[in-house]
Amino acid sequence: MSLIFLNTGSFSFYKKAASNNNSNNVTYIEPDYSTINFNPDTIPSIVSQESFIKAGLLFDMSKNQLVWLKGINNRCDIASLSKMMTILIVIECIRLGKYNWESLVKIPRDAVYVGGSSVYLREGEVFTVRDLVKSSLIASGNDACYTLAVYTAGNEKLFARIMNWQAEELGMDSTYYTNSTGMPTFGRGADNFSTPHDLLLLANELLKYKEVLAYTSESEDYIYHGLDKFSFENHNTLVGNYKNDVDGLKTGFTPGAGFCLVATANRANHRIINIILGVKNSGKRDEIVAEMMSNYYNHIGLGKLGEPLAKSSEK
Repeated sequence: MSLIFLNTGSFSFYKKAASNNNSNNVTYIEPDYSTINFNPDTIPSIVSQESFIKAGLLFDMSKNQLVWLKGINNRCDIASLSKMMTILIVIECIRLGKYNWESLVKIPRDAVYVGGSSVYLREGEVFTVRDLVKSSLIASGNDACYTLAVYTAGNEKLFARIMNWQAEELGMDSTYYTNSTGMPTFGRGADNFSTPHDLLLLANELLKYKEVLAYTSESEDYIYHGLDKFSFENHNTLVGNYKNDVDGLKTGFTPGAGFCLVATANRANHRIINIILGVKNSGKRDEIVAEMMSNYYNHIGLGKLGEPLAKSSEK
């Protein structure tokens, strides 16, 4: 699925366009299945701390099989998991030639005051789209994400409409975006919300682009403010703790959403996606995800996260 942006006066909108798998320096790969199989074949033994989880799922992408779920259709606030949709739209724009990875973006004044996680952009600074994408995905920089939204659509309100249109195109029927970042609206509208079901559809779409994992697999990265190097760490600490196994995607937190994580691992070229929403603290969230992934990989004969692969072989 692709987006194409059309301009009519001051109004921008998109429609579905034909795929072009080799355009504009993005690498697009379709999975082996045409649609996600949402018929569960659950393995309860892989989860020992389910009471800490508000909602979630574990999906074996290599087998197209849902192996654990809780409240799969429950609507939950998603905080910075919202940035997954923002970056999907940005990558689609690159793919279709609206702009490219090296396009230069001037930081708007309002970006400086978005709040929350930040890479401390200053009004009038200029960064590439690439720098803003990795700042959004790795450091969860709200200022970078907001800047991409404004650069793409002209203002964040219109960009949020594009996010909702794209969600509809993907079949994310229980998802709504008020803004590009996932920041709380403080009563000025609904906070961004989704379900594990819908977030799996989104993660599946994002993982068609190799560039997403190229950034979200990094435990740290940097940008330059002028001549000054600014380093930041990945909020998803599992990619550093299990470097050879866990290779993405995105964390999220607000007081309303709790601690959330969409994580993916590719141990022995066997990819899984774990979605966890509404955990009370980040340490417990990461512990639950690492344990669940390890237990599942062990169940299918691939050993646990972090173990040398020589100790295990697929059944």
